[in-house]
Amino acid sequence: MIAKRIFLFEAIRNTLFCIVVVVLFSWYGSNEQTLMIVLNISAMACLANFFPQRKPSWFVLFAASVAVLAVAVGGSVGFHFPIGSKVLAICLAGCAFYFSKREATLNATVTAVVTFFCFLSLPYQHGHVGDYLLYAGIIAIAYAALHHLVEGKIYANLPMKASPVSPHRFEKALLVVVSLIVGEAIVYLFQHHTQIVHLYWIPLTIMLVIRGSHEQTVKRSLWRILANTAGAVLMVWFLSWLPKIFWLNCVILFTFLFVFFTLGFCYVWRTVVVELFIIMMIYMLDHSVVAYDRVILTITGGAIVIVVSLLVRLGMHFKRSRCCHPT
Repeated sequence: MIAKRIFLFEAIRNTLFCIVVVVLFSWYGSNEQTLMIVLNISAMACLANFFPQRKPSWFVLFAASVAVLAVAVGGSVGFHFPIGSKVLAICLAGCAFYFSKREATLNATVTAVVTFFCFLSLPYQHGHVGDYLLYAGIIAIAYAALHHLVEGKIYANLPMKASPVSPHRFEKALLVVVSLIVGEAIVYLFQHHTQIVHLYWIPLTIMLVIRGSHEQTVKRSLWRILANTAGAVLMVWFLSWLPKIFWLNCVILFTFLFVFFTLGFCYVWRTVVVELFIIMMIYMLDHSVVAYDRVILTITGGAIVIVVSLLVRLGMHFKRSRCCHPT
């Protein structure tokens, strides 16, 4: 059982890291759009390593690197190869679930693929890639150095051990690949027949729901739908009176980030808070409130996982029955 104070210490470390990175880049002269990208990169480096156990420094550098690389490269790949990049993302998702044998590795790779999916739909031109890759490299190295300095203090009484993932790796990989294929088909329909934007939330929801326990996939889908709806409704009210002051909005973002890491032990509450964080981030990037769209997309992604999960389990049960009772 992990003590809740561990999550508090992680929250302090990760939030301060993101604040310092944004302030330093602001002092360097970066514009608001770049500061938002830098904040995303920093947050993804933290999320990729947000697994409450001691980790070796080489793994922290690996996890931070793949996550920030997804931010730096995803937008450019999505701009130049819109269809091929989604096929690549689905393949990467299947590999992440099938080849990850430890929970920490699964957390890092899934975070990277989720980030990649997001930035495929938030493309930027090739000229920005070099700058973002440089920023990503600096941030990944800085986070690994911070880890080396404070990890022993946060996890002083915990051994460094590996937590194996669920033995149902093939089923989860199959589930995520089939769900994402169905999800992308629905994204295509939404693109051509609705005005809904930020459609990457469908594959993102699919990935995050399946990331959890194999036995609780349907339950987590329902909880995520309810939590995201609550968060979206709250943000509609909140953004209706919030002034558009960049640094005030940043303070609110950092607060959401701190609360998310602090409540990392509770799936429902951290899902609500990450919903607040993402809607706030999108609002700061393009000044649009997408709360109602996100409710629709979350329900769609969750429903896909529920239906495909039941079909995959039925298929695997039938296969095992045939193996045990051959005709």
